[in-house]
Amino acid sequence: MDPVWHWPPNGAAPATRIAYELPELMPGAARDAVSTAAWRARRGALLDGLAETTYGFTPSGGGLAGLHLVHEQPHLNGIRTDWLMTVAGPRGAMDIPVRSYRPAAPPAGGAPVFLGMNIVGNDQVEQMSGLPYGQWMPTAWPIRQILERGYGLVTLRHDEVEPDLDGAAWWGVRGLFDDIDGIRNRGPAAWGALGAWAWALSRTREAIAAMPGLDADRVIVNGHSRLGMTALWAAAQDEGFAAAISSESGLAGASLTRHVQGEDIAFASSHFPYWYCPNYAGYAHRDTEFPVDQHQLLALIAPRPLHVSSASEDRHADPEGEFLSTLHASPVYELFGRRGTLPAGARAAFDLSPDEAAAVPPPPLRQSVGDTLSFHIREGGHGMTRFDWSVFLDFADRTVANATPGHSG
Repeated sequence: MDPVWHWPPNGAAPATRIAYELPELMPGAARDAVSTAAWRARRGALLDGLAETTYGFTPSGGGLAGLHLVHEQPHLNGIRTDWLMTVAGPRGAMDIPVRSYRPAAPPAGGAPVFLGMNIVGNDQVEQMSGLPYGQWMPTAWPIRQILERGYGLVTLRHDEVEPDLDGAAWWGVRGLFDDIDGIRNRGPAAWGALGAWAWALSRTREAIAAMPGLDADRVIVNGHSRLGMTALWAAAQDEGFAAAISSESGLAGASLTRHVQGEDIAFASSHFPYWYCPNYAGYAHRDTEFPVDQHQLLALIAPRPLHVSSASEDRHADPEGEFLSTLHASPVYELFGRRGTLPAGARAAFDLSPDEAAAVPPPPLRQSVGDTLSFHIREGGHGMTRFDWSVFLDFADRTVANATPGHSG
């Protein structure tokens, strides 16, 4: 068994520095020579690069087709509602169960909303605060606390969108766009399960507009582990999301691919090939040659608020690589007059170099750093705890709750 990797002591450099080089956000650009218009022009190429290599291209021709009320009742300190959301593609339609919670007395215009997928089913979300996750940390959904803080919560099971199994795409939303032969023989840049789940998150964001007491202009998409990867890809593609939160999403999520620590492309593409486009597996054992990297994904969410969460003993998610990724994405947030995790004056060119990133001390455990783009790490292993949620709620208070709809951050 690999030894447990521990986060460096407060203010200390990592015991062993992992060498890496990154593809640039704005190739060759001087620090003050980039405009927001130039970044907007660059944005499409970066999205295409991530689709081409990692997630696959999301097809057009589908959308939200309806939202149907199933049941509603007072619950905890708010209202719980079950819905059937109908989504459609060129080959048909399917219903996905969705559960929402809203405060009993939401503000005018509706409460801001946390939107995230779950892995156990909508009926089990309220039981998850003490549910053992194998050898992982417990995963908490503190619904009462979320409602008390003035937020709504909307959730759906990822398996209801597409089963989390190799060969199961036909039974999910990808089957709405292609026949079984097309799915089996998909092209090298065809979307995988991460893309399918992200597509459903965007359709759910649209459905929130028809849910009473919730504000569809202030939806914070969030997710843990593979669903953190999903949340980031959804937010990068869909600028209708007001903010995003990633919890220990690791490789293909918030962590740098070329900072090889924990999982690598060979592991991910062999264990979960259906999550990605087929091109991804072509970079197995060639991580340092990967043509894109995850700081570009984080930067695509700018200027909207983004929080990245890690855990000190979650070596597979590479917490150091997640923190470095936020540093390398920070120049785009600065371009929009926002602040990321990078201290002022820490770079010479527009892109931050690995040497410059190495000079930034890692944050202490349980201390959030940054602003519109922020990061925290706690002790422990893979999971989403009540402490993490307390940080997420503080982040939402600071960046979304009091923002003008559509202008978070």
